[in-house]
Amino acid sequence: MNNQLSIYIHIPFCESKCSYCNFPSTAGENNLFQPYFNALQKEIIAAAEFQNKLSGKINVTSVFFGGGTPSSVPVKFLLKTLETLRENYSINNNAEISVECNPNSLTKKFADLILKAGVNRFSLGVQSLDDNELVKLGRLHNSEKAETAYKLLRQAGAKNISTDLIYGIPGQTKESFKNNLKRIVEKWMPEHISIYSLSVEPGTPFDKWKKNKTKNWLWPDDDTVMNWFINAEKYLSANSYTRYEISNFAKQGFESAHNITYWDTTKNYIGFGAAAHSYCYLTAGTGKRRFRNIKSIRKYIERINAKQKFRFFSRELTHKQKIGEKIYLGLRLTAGVKLSYSEEKLFENEIQQQINSGLIKRKQKNIIALTKRGFQIANSVMAEFV
Repeated sequence: MNNQLSIYIHIPFCESKCSYCNFPSTAGENNLFQPYFNALQKEIIAAAEFQNKLSGKINVTSVFFGGGTPSSVPVKFLLKTLETLRENYSINNNAEISVECNPNSLTKKFADLILKAGVNRFSLGVQSLDDNELVKLGRLHNSEKAETAYKLLRQAGAKNISTDLIYGIPGQTKESFKNNLKRIVEKWMPEHISIYSLSVEPGTPFDKWKKNKTKNWLWPDDDTVMNWFINAEKYLSANSYTRYEISNFAKQGFESAHNITYWDTTKNYIGFGAAAHSYCYLTAGTGKRRFRNIKSIRKYIERINAKQKFRFFSRELTHKQKIGEKIYLGLRLTAGVKLSYSEEKLFENEIQQQINSGLIKRKQKNIIALTKRGFQIANSVMAEFV
């Protein structure tokens, strides 16, 4: 049994909710900080005890504090959580330990203390460097604050920083997106860049505004923004950033180990906290299972404290479904997915059809990957293996 593990810690607190966000998070409930982190520690201790007994001492290869906005809570809570992890799991000396942070809430104290505690990677939620676009997104920071936050991380000693950008924002133009990217690449020079297409999710303010046409905004169409991304990929490649996953680019050696774990079904990860997802061994007598924690922060706290059920396990997959999952997740990576002869045999018709269509290629005899055209319609290609 594989005893290597990646850990995700969900911090569901924000200063405010962004207009496009449908992530499980809340704003203005600071009174929940202490009870939430107390419950989080209890979950970690109980899971570690079981996993260490099940498969021997667990070796943690990556830790990711995500959200929500981890930098919006007092740093003492993150430090205590990291201490609890170290006391209950064996965290590798070279483990990647990441923290998401937002320009508006990041402080020198936060950066100094979290670096001292062993965090070695930061993901900075920039999203745009155009102030008008930031207002539309509902972000609290402006471009000046974003740059100040980046400099703060560098001055504190951060040597591995990732920045997030969004494209397809209402009113955004080819030029504004290009300028955002150019400024970050040529002036900031982060080690990693994530570029996401704006997704209008049900129930968000953006969803309501777009349906009701209550905002006098121009929404870029899919073909337009796809061309923006194609040009961005060429530009990043010319500036030593290699695309290693659908939305992620990195300088050599700075690919996110934690990110890759999610798309490789041979690896294990566990999520702690409300709404966190996992894929690992956590039940005796069964194989690896996918499960998630209850979404409600209050119910999560109540159930942890009362030792009641708070995890929901997915249905058991058939062998063919597991291989299909392995393929469509692995295809997110530019490195592709390695298949045994018997695994490929289960989907030989689908694979050959996609190869004939120019959407999948063979990197080696037993490795398949998306072509450039395949990445442009990745969801459609992956759907063939669901």
